[in-house]
Amino acid sequence: MFNKFNVWDIFPQHLKTFHDRSGERDYASLLFYILVPTALPLLSFFYNYYITVEFAGIAISGFAIFGGLLFAIPVSLYEMFDKAHNQLCEAKNANSKVYPYQRDFLENLVLLIKETYYNVTFCILLCFVAIIFTFFAVWSKDCPLTLMIFSFLGYYVYGIFMLTILMVVKRVYRIFEKRFELKN
Repeated sequence: MFNKFNVWDIFPQHLKTFHDRSGERDYASLLFYILVPTALPLLSFFYNYYITVEFAGIAISGFAIFGGLLFAIPVSLYEMFDKAHNQLCEAKNANSKVYPYQRDFLENLVLLIKETYYNVTFCILLCFVAIIFTFFAVWSKDCPLTLMIFSFLGYYVYGIFMLTILMVVKRVYRIFEKRFELKN
């Protein structure tokens, strides 16, 4: 029954996108991705800046808008994936006149599109989680300990979201760069 609501498989797919050009796990980037977002909540505690009602209204609106806009991206990514995958299948055909470097190029493009899809779906999930933590921070404004906990979690998710959006922007840039190369 709850399988329809289970989104836990999005997280490991997103983490699999942290690799270097050789395909090996990039632990330095992963560590950066996990540790750097802790700076924002730690600074907020140092300066006693917790999530306020005014800030929550802005944050919830922003994440709701971003989440809604992000829902359109997987459809476009699937269309690009389908086209690149079909080209790759044709290139793998024994009678194909495609050069091996073009086949490698298409394999890399398909992988890049899949990884971008995983990052975008993770961003959509982060928008939802950020809204929930922000809501609970405002809801618990009368309890300082609970406010600190939900503010920390909220700011941490905001930081993860910012880094993931940067990953998506970089990957979308690379996808279009590869598509432009394919056209030449």
